[in-house]
Amino acid sequence: MRIPRLILVCLCLAAAVSVSGQPKTLNNEAVLKMKAAGLDDGTIVKVIEASPGEYDISADGLIALKAGGVGETVLAAIINHARMPATQALAPARSADGYPQELGVYYLKENAYIALEPEIMNIRTTNTLATAYSFGAKAMKYNGWITGQHSKNAFGSETRTFFLDIPEGVAPAEYTILKFKEKGDRREVELARARFSMKTGAPEGSTVHFESEKIDKGKYKVTVDRLSPGEYGFMPPGSEISKNSTSVGKIYSFHVTE
Repeated sequence: MRIPRLILVCLCLAAAVSVSGQPKTLNNEAVLKMKAAGLDDGTIVKVIEASPGEYDISADGLIALKAGGVGETVLAAIINHARMPATQALAPARSADGYPQELGVYYLKENAYIALEPEIMNIRTTNTLATAYSFGAKAMKYNGWITGQHSKNAFGSETRTFFLDIPEGVAPAEYTILKFKEKGDRREVELARARFSMKTGAPEGSTVHFESEKIDKGKYKVTVDRLSPGEYGFMPPGSEISKNSTSVGKIYSFHVTE
């Protein structure tokens, strides 16, 4: 007999409570255990959203989760939970001058900075065999894609100001604003091309120029030209484009409306 999802979620939450009555802190290993036990992604997401967690959302951590069979919906829930607790997503801590005090990427709306929720970006290599058989005449392509037609972070084209709160030692120039193409149920962008060992950057039209102004240590105001309607995202440093056929990274996506 199949157990209804609501009952299954309740059983999982009950198992995630310690003897003292306090919820246990979930981590990557706990998510992998739930997946190995055969729980569906919807159930795992509900448990993640209802439980405290300390997750490893580094490139290695995300790759290990994906290798363990964890789906993109669960990965997105983990990133959202780790980076932006629900109580702070729309109202992050702010300094006296109104700037956010938590690491992340924000957009300016009605004189307030709103956090962009990150998503998982899959990165894959194409044309590998064509490059080999053509002796480099045809280039390999590194494409990034995000599940879903539109980002949940949406605002009008009048928005031109963003804010980066990034770790000290990281420069805003290490971030890239990508422009995605809508392709059915996903968003896709070409990140780079390579002919054997020689790699070139993203082609013209795939990236957006921006200017940055330092506000304080690790804090930068970012300004872009007026953006046309479409899908975009801030790609942080560390979203490695590897020689493997697939890999994953994080991106702060947004959807510009009319």
